[in-house]
Amino acid sequence: YAVYRSREKSAPFQSADTGHRSFCMVEPIENAPRCYRCHDKAIEVIGVLDVCLSMEDAEISIRNNRNLMLSFTGLSIVLTAALLSFMVRRFITRPIDDLVGAMRHVEAGNLDVKVKVRSKDELGSLANSFNRMIERLDQAQKELEKFHNRQLLRADRLASLGEMATGIAHEIKNPLAGISGAAQLLFKEFPPGDTRSEVMGEMISLIDRLDNTIKNLLNFARYTEPEFVPADINEVIEKVIFFVKQVPEGKKAKFTTEYDPSMEKIEIDADQMKQVFLNLFLNAFQEKAEGCEITVKTYAEALPGFMEIRHRKHFIMVSVIDNGPGIPSDKLGRIFQPFYTTKETGTGLGLPITRKIIDLHEGRITVESEVGKGTAFHIFLPKKKL
Repeated sequence: YAVYRSREKSAPFQSADTGHRSFCMVEPIENAPRCYRCHDKAIEVIGVLDVCLSMEDAEISIRNNRNLMLSFTGLSIVLTAALLSFMVRRFITRPIDDLVGAMRHVEAGNLDVKVKVRSKDELGSLANSFNRMIERLDQAQKELEKFHNRQLLRADRLASLGEMATGIAHEIKNPLAGISGAAQLLFKEFPPGDTRSEVMGEMISLIDRLDNTIKNLLNFARYTEPEFVPADINEVIEKVIFFVKQVPEGKKAKFTTEYDPSMEKIEIDADQMKQVFLNLFLNAFQEKAEGCEITVKTYAEALPGFMEIRHRKHFIMVSVIDNGPGIPSDKLGRIFQPFYTTKETGTGLGLPITRKIIDLHEGRITVESEVGKGTAFHIFLPKKKL
């Protein structure tokens, strides 16, 4: 018999008896010449072929495969998560923990700690950089300790020298006063025009200069604790300018002031700060006695370029600028040293006393100078006690 398949007559369906899907094919068997011996030619369809295939085993296999795939997927996720956790712990968390631990040791003052380099990636580079930084910090601390020890020794020697100088100054001061008095009496005994009168006048002048040097030395060696009270720095400067204008050198000088109107009162010892500005003005007079021009500027906040940004807002700034001959660069770094002076009549103690007062106020002073153009002193004082 000839068998013809028809796709339209075959489809899977859900069996109500078994509860499983089955795939069935229903194909008619058509009458053909070869079938005429047994079947009437008038009959077109002599039979039907019905074939059904249960899909129960296939469904079970699909279900098992799905469960297996889900199991493998879950296991893969767990293994991947574990592997990622290990990798993160091994290559990220542990190096970071090492860095944090090393930082804590460094914070506690231990500069011998080193971070173990576990890889050559970015964290490894960071660990190497951290180790190099600690090495440089350790070297810097050792150098700082050496410098600090030298400064302590120098301070101790200066303290001993100051005590000795103070004692010598006291021993000299009383006899010098007697010599000065005797010289003035002798000066009055000689008639005007006598050469001896000129000699005695020069002697009295030198005695006065020596007496002034001793007074400055005693002021420098004496430690005076500032009495801090709120004061307007603009008013303090104005009083000093008024005072110096009464002396001959001050009358010849020209003052220009630019006060910051927003300046607030700060805690200072007004008398000591008057001494600071008086020393700076007298220093300018000595540099250029004739036609000295002095400009004083105040700022409620330190200008950029002079202090670190995070500190500027905590300090006021005062600039004292003159048009004197200026200070050579090779001498500029020594002007705050005791007894160092570039002037024939100077004692070399005015600027050291100025710096000492500013240090007692927890401030700082800087200087800029150019030969032929003048000198500028910049004073920085804290708005509040540090």
